[in-house]
Amino acid sequence: MGTVTYSGADLGFSWQIRPDLDLKGSYTHLRAQDENLGKRLTAQARHKAAAEIYWRPVQDFSAILKADHIGSVFADRDNTTKYPGRTLYGLRAEYVWGDYGFFLEADNLLDKDYLYVDGLLAPPRTWLIGLSRNF
Repeated sequence: MGTVTYSGADLGFSWQIRPDLDLKGSYTHLRAQDENLGKRLTAQARHKAAAEIYWRPVQDFSAILKADHIGSVFADRDNTTKYPGRTLYGLRAEYVWGDYGFFLEADNLLDKDYLYVDGLLAPPRTWLIGLSRNF
């Protein structure tokens, strides 16, 4: 058992640039420290940032471009092994037709190689196609 201290700040914003274009963003600064060891917690990035651009050229269609940045993290309790930060991009397109919604989504759009904190390789570019129905 131990004592962990979390402290930090969140900042978020939303800006409608034009009637068909929105920009949303956020930033989180987190200090997560094991008070007994005086070390930072593993898998806890000190800096995280996200940005999303929403484009709605017509009422039933929208496209979202997103970017997520996660700062470097320690992979071990002794804070000797560090995984570098990464920025990942994604894209999502949605179309609504009556009660149905169709979407296409791509994560890790640039197919960047990176490791999860447990040392496993994260997935490459991933495509997802879907259909939803409102009842």
